[in-house]
Amino acid sequence: MRIEHRSLRHRDGSVEIRLYFPGHAAWTSHDKPPSRYLAYLAVLAGGKLLVESHLGPAIAPEPFFSFRFDGVEPGSRLRIEWRNNAGEGGATEIELP
Repeated sequence: MRIEHRSLRHRDGSVEIRLYFPGHAAWTSHDKPPSRYLAYLAVLAGGKLLVESHLGPAIAPEPFFSFRFDGVEPGSRLRIEWRNNAGEGGATEIELP
């Protein structure tokens, strides 16, 4: 499982994070829910939970998320954690601009 990300610092000092999970879900039919889908997503900064999402089978096959935060210093690190409905998951860290 992999994740693509982009981050952008706006003029007002806020930071926008974009997360993309390409080819994550395995849709086999339009009549049935996917066999695997993104079930959990968390974004943490300095160990503090900023975003927590519990998702179901209606999530897109290649989900895209966008978040905007205030008060995050340049060079700070965000930890992105995710898990699918089969319990497989991972984490990555992003250094902010």
